[in-house]
Amino acid sequence: MFDIEGLINFRPEEGLVHAYSYNLIWVSVSIALVILASYVALRLSEKIERINEEKDKNLLSFLGAITMGLGIWTMHFVGMLAIDMSHTPDFRPLTTLLSIFPGILGAIISLCLLLRLDMRLPLFIRSALLGSCILIMHYIGMTGMIFEGRLGYDPLLFSISFIVALTSSYFALYLKEKMENLFPIVTATGFGIAVSATHFTGMEATYFFKASASLSPSDIFITELSAVKYRQHSFF
Repeated sequence: MFDIEGLINFRPEEGLVHAYSYNLIWVSVSIALVILASYVALRLSEKIERINEEKDKNLLSFLGAITMGLGIWTMHFVGMLAIDMSHTPDFRPLTTLLSIFPGILGAIISLCLLLRLDMRLPLFIRSALLGSCILIMHYIGMTGMIFEGRLGYDPLLFSISFIVALTSSYFALYLKEKMENLFPIVTATGFGIAVSATHFTGMEATYFFKASASLSPSDIFITELSAVKYRQHSFF
């Protein structure tokens, strides 16, 4: 019989994983960057209502979405650089670049696409789309890491990261609807919290297994889905 309790309570032995901590300065910078980018994007979206030319509206919508999308990705990337490990991890350029696009897509969905198409989907659907894009961006970015070992995820925290992404995205979009024109900095902070909470929950779910770690079949099953084997000269 499948051991559900063993899967949920799985914890690797301390000697099997790389220990890491966070550089709080870089953590603070990563959060500040996504809040700043969200604020700029929201202010750009405010101007759309005061413009008559359709071409200019589309341009501002696109610029706002790109700004927020890049802010979401920058938070994630700087957040990964905030990790202090025994050795500095490298990143696969193409995979890291690919991880930018889900963040931009999430911003397009939340900021302009549905509005420009006059599609008023329920808030929980929009938040699910935004949260999913943030999650996809995060876990694609994680597979772009190169270090001496392989990645694995705590099953329980991995599942919780989905809940955090969806609920925090709902909170951010709710603020956008209710307070955007009055207090854009509050809404921008809400987006910053959504992205940061998702990122760091995902990080806490991560195990950086050492290359020398000898994993049992059950351990391999748990980690294989997201495992990234170390390849020194890999670019993807």
